[in-house]
Amino acid sequence: MREQYIHRLLNMLNYYSDTFARLPLTDVEEVYATILAQLSSILRYRVCMLLLKDHNGSFILRVNEGSKVDLPASGHAGHGMLEYLWHRVDMALVIARSTLEADLLQAGQQVEMDIGESLIAVPLKAIVNYRETQIGLVIAAQPYGNHEPDIDKQIMEVITSLAMGAIASCTELAERKRVEAELTRYRDHLKELVDERTQELSQALEELRTTQHQLVESAKMASLGELVAGVAHEINTPVGVAVTATSSLHTRAQKLEELYKSGAMKRSHLEEHLKALGEGCQIVLNNLQRASNLVRSFKEVAVDQSSEQKRTFALKGYLEEILTSMQPKFKRTKYHISISCDENIILLSYPGAIAQVVTNLLMNSLIHGFENREEGRISIEAKTDLNSLTLHYHDDGNGVSSDILPKIFNPFFTSKRGSGSSGLGLHIVYNLVTQKLKGTIRCESTAGHGVLFIISMPLERVEE
Repeated sequence: MREQYIHRLLNMLNYYSDTFARLPLTDVEEVYATILAQLSSILRYRVCMLLLKDHNGSFILRVNEGSKVDLPASGHAGHGMLEYLWHRVDMALVIARSTLEADLLQAGQQVEMDIGESLIAVPLKAIVNYRETQIGLVIAAQPYGNHEPDIDKQIMEVITSLAMGAIASCTELAERKRVEAELTRYRDHLKELVDERTQELSQALEELRTTQHQLVESAKMASLGELVAGVAHEINTPVGVAVTATSSLHTRAQKLEELYKSGAMKRSHLEEHLKALGEGCQIVLNNLQRASNLVRSFKEVAVDQSSEQKRTFALKGYLEEILTSMQPKFKRTKYHISISCDENIILLSYPGAIAQVVTNLLMNSLIHGFENREEGRISIEAKTDLNSLTLHYHDDGNGVSSDILPKIFNPFFTSKRGSGSSGLGLHIVYNLVTQKLKGTIRCESTAGHGVLFIISMPLERVEE
């Protein structure tokens, strides 16, 4: 079932960050073996392979122990199908057997192995001379049982992303030499800081995994797989920057060691390199902190949405956490979101319901309100009086025509039928406000002039 695959993805995010961190960083072969072994244990594919090239440009095919294919498990292989996949796949792809056979037939070749109904191919990349370079291809074939190719592809993408850092470290550490004591102190200090942040990320990912069971039970979280994939992608970006910065720091350390040992070091050399090392450390810290903040915000909002428990919370800070968890959706847009809320508004309510309401309204603006618009503004305003809380949600998007406005809260009503829209987003908002929060909601809009949702709910007093 799809929920089981999502469960696998969450488990993998936590498990692999530790698995690759524990590998001996002097043996890249063990990294390759770990990729294959863990893919075989997670995916429902009988064959998992790793295609590499040696220094002469000849293919080397590694097949995980237990897999059965009509090709050697190691050594040189010059098969047409492998050549085709190597040159075609520059991003993660699910390829049907019929498509593969047709493409190879045009080239006068054929599929040399039983791949089943389809295969998944994901490029394995590493930082070589400060540039991202494809060094291999991870392939899964012969699917069986209930499987979700798109989610399997996401699992393989995350595994290869995590492996990239381990492979880069193996390559660098193979040539690394001990440096002068002052440089060693900087390196050890940097490692201590990175380990601390890595531990924080590992703990956050573990907490994320323990909450996933509740998340998949709720119909409101049907998009969890996409959201987790977005969070994983956002985490990979700052972690990749940190890996690159660490590589640059290592190069700096090597250059300073060469100056030191040659006796050509000047005070200006030392000052220049120490300044660069300090700046590099700050880059690493900033990016790891960015990843940690994203996971923390996602975890807090996701737990609340699934637990349905009433608790005390500061409304403004919680709204900001919701926006942080939605960052992957709005990251590459020119849409501006503002919050107007008193810092002193403390609620005893259901934060999960409020989070789902705000999330669905944001997605409604993104999908419908700002369709065909490059820019847009969203404002969320919260006010209280003696007995109630009022939320005003406004966007300056396309608005809603008068004939559609009375129907927007109806279940399964959507203006984008056939485009993947279920028509349940605003219906869920209506049910949460009126049933869970015991409040009211109405929408004011005209076509071309945005929308205004006005939500009012009883205010329960918090004991001092």
